[in-house]
Amino acid sequence: MNSFNDAHTEILGNLLFIVFWLISSIWVYFDAKKIRLATGNENVKPVAWLLGCLFLWIAAFPIYIYFRFIKK
Repeated sequence: MNSFNDAHTEILGNLLFIVFWLISSIWVYFDAKKIRLATGNENVKPVAWLLGCLFLWIAAFPIYIYFRFIKK
């Protein structure tokens, strides 16, 4: 019975991370679109931020947050 609960806890944890990953990536897209965030390179569009967060979230999300708060 204990391994059954551990498996469910692991699945729930993974599911919560996936939901957070998707929601934060979508938020980055709409936020970058709203504030027209660029990193000094006009080629970095909101879609690029979205793709970066979807495929390289561990690096792209903190970089986005950094540039977002520098712009403000």
